[in-house]
Amino acid sequence: MNLKNSESYTKVIEYLLLATLIGVPLYYDTNIYLTFDLSKALLVRLLTLCILFVGLAKLILLPPSFKRSPLDRPVLAFLGITILSTIFSVSPWVSFLGTYRRFEGLTTFLCYIVLFYSVVNFINPNRVNRFFKCVVVVGLISALYGLYQWLGGEAGKWQAGVIPISTYGNQNFLAAYLVMAIPLSLTLYLAEDKKKKSRPNIFWAVSFLILTLALLLTKTRGGWVGFGLSLPIFFLLAGKHVLKRKEVKTGGVIALIAFIILCINPSTSPLSRLMGTFEKKEKGVAIAGSALERLYIWQAGIRTTLAYPLFGCGIETMRLAYPKYEPKELEVVGGHNVKADRSHNETIDMGVTRGITGLLIYFWFWFAICVMILKIRKKDGLVAGGLGAGFLAYFLQNQFNFSMVSYTTTFWVLLGLAALLGIKEEKGKTQKISISNARWAILSITSVLIILGLLSIIPIYIADTHFKKAIGAKESGQFDNAILWSEKAISYHPKEVYYYETLCESLFMKAQGSSGEKQRQWADKCFDAAHKALAITPTNGFFYNLLGGLHTLLYLSGDEKEGEIAIKDYKYALKLMPIFTEAYMNLAVIYKKQGRMDEAIDCYKKIIDINPDHTFSLISLGDIYLSLKRPPEALKEYEKASTSAKIEMERYSEEKEKFSSMKSYADSMISGLKR
Repeated sequence: MNLKNSESYTKVIEYLLLATLIGVPLYYDTNIYLTFDLSKALLVRLLTLCILFVGLAKLILLPPSFKRSPLDRPVLAFLGITILSTIFSVSPWVSFLGTYRRFEGLTTFLCYIVLFYSVVNFINPNRVNRFFKCVVVVGLISALYGLYQWLGGEAGKWQAGVIPISTYGNQNFLAAYLVMAIPLSLTLYLAEDKKKKSRPNIFWAVSFLILTLALLLTKTRGGWVGFGLSLPIFFLLAGKHVLKRKEVKTGGVIALIAFIILCINPSTSPLSRLMGTFEKKEKGVAIAGSALERLYIWQAGIRTTLAYPLFGCGIETMRLAYPKYEPKELEVVGGHNVKADRSHNETIDMGVTRGITGLLIYFWFWFAICVMILKIRKKDGLVAGGLGAGFLAYFLQNQFNFSMVSYTTTFWVLLGLAALLGIKEEKGKTQKISISNARWAILSITSVLIILGLLSIIPIYIADTHFKKAIGAKESGQFDNAILWSEKAISYHPKEVYYYETLCESLFMKAQGSSGEKQRQWADKCFDAAHKALAITPTNGFFYNLLGGLHTLLYLSGDEKEGEIAIKDYKYALKLMPIFTEAYMNLAVIYKKQGRMDEAIDCYKKIIDINPDHTFSLISLGDIYLSLKRPPEALKEYEKASTSAKIEMERYSEEKEKFSSMKSYADSMISGLKR
């Protein structure tokens, strides 16, 4: 490689960008616990650091210049609010690294910014088509793999069943990628080489049909909305003349026939998924299922935004902040003690994590994209259609979904390509940069920093290989091994709170199964791990509930002073998570042990206020009233419990036996009281 040849650097960066476009969506690693998510996050960091090194080397060793793009101001404002959100986060470490399973923290966002500016500054506008082809081919591979899964291949390997998840680990993420690739396949199909006077390439038409079929089979409402609304925009941007072309009419008829066939078959029909959003009620039709759950999450998200209006609670920290503001209906609709880490609506997520300031910047960001696409349209309607429809589809599906490395990486590269074309439309603006003569010193320092960044990826990878073993051991009841492997994972990645959760759960089980001094030793280890986790996430109510559980364990083993400490921890957990029913149940245990029956009754009533069909609490109330010699009130609670048990058997079919046993108990108590 000639260090004085600008083209050499450009070629390396182009190949690295193409490797990113191919590798991030398609790569996954079964050696780690998070097979799909972490593997992609680490790969994008690795490739981005390599791109950064080559790009900085070019800027430092050759006459430096930096292109100005139409998106500079909104993109840099977006970066600025993300940095401020991280600094003022309820957990700066989580915001910096990214929460487990998502990894969309500041480190990943910086990667997106590097990718964006690398495309703008180092890619030749004449090579844009190569990137479009890469995105579509990757989408085609993903779609074919997904169709293979849908046909029964890999049955039982992943939890998704016959719904295609491809290499993304989730059908929503696959759909999010496909809706960006589909418009580009149309652009490639309809683009004509005027010099060669070539006919449209049938490969891209077939790709369009396969991508669309795979999208429909994902059964994701967000993906369908994105696709359905972006397709007209494609033709609007491409121009009316495109609709008059013979191949468009033929393709439209084929697609319509295929869609009708899919709708006729119940197993493939997208209509059943859409109709499942609603259910009949006595007073009409109501929103149901996951759609209803998301409405409640959005409500909590808006409340959280208003509580952190300036910079938000911090990127990636929604799970640590929003439980304080969630409506009580989520306990039933969303699942027992399940706390979301995303709103499933990127617009609301922006407000939650970056505040009203970030929300306004987000709107500015998208407005600037729209303006830029309209400028590109003046020169090439098909390219504007492919990019504009893809961006719109990405935006729309993210109103029912959230950003993930697997496809957001592609979005930022495409955004860089659009900005590059926007620069070309404006005849290019290049900003000269002045760098001192100490170029080799600057390059050396940045090289060391980049190498350190590359080396930091290794321990994170090793940590998750250990964590995979920890999870396997915990699930099989081998708590000693679970503790061993969790501690090894933490030794490599001490800021990952999720590892502490598994460690604490295993330590708690060991303490619960021990007595005397041995129990105290296990409890002390668990206390230590929980406090380390709270140092990273101080607003994590789950760990305060865990601390309360440890103190309760010691209290029930005879240490009287532990009871009041447990009460204090439970109350703090409830301050952070007001509809945390488990903490109320734990409080009631101590109050009953201390003979404070009125306070125990109050705890169970609060649970029932949150979840009127909470069978265990209704039975517990009946038992307390019976012990207080108040049989009429006891009978009333047992009767409610008998009814609620039926409801919970239907709601939680996997726990049918447990609720059946509760119903039998309630029925026997009713029978005894009525004699």
